[in-house]
Amino acid sequence: MPLRRINYQKSLIYIIKTHGKHFIGCTTNFSSCKYKHKEIIFLTERPNKLYNTIRANDYEWKMEILYKFPCNNKLELLQELDSAIQRLNPELN
Repeated sequence: MPLRRINYQKSLIYIIKTHGKHFIGCTTNFSSCKYKHKEIIFLTERPNKLYNTIRANDYEWKMEILYKFPCNNKLELLQELDSAIQRLNPELN
């Protein structure tokens, strides 16, 4: 099966909010990314700050697009993510 080419023109920066705390992430496919987070929260015991906080607060969380960031490659997207994390200082990253 051929590898699927990622369209970085569809990149975006998103936020997950839970119990007054925040996580900042990036993706090129928002709905798939949200599904993956949901799957990890409910179907695995993967320990990390984000998932532990969501589980400890009755599984209440909300994921929203902060802004679109069309770019050319993964490096540009990850640099923008790092910049967003520095600006917004989320507690759960």
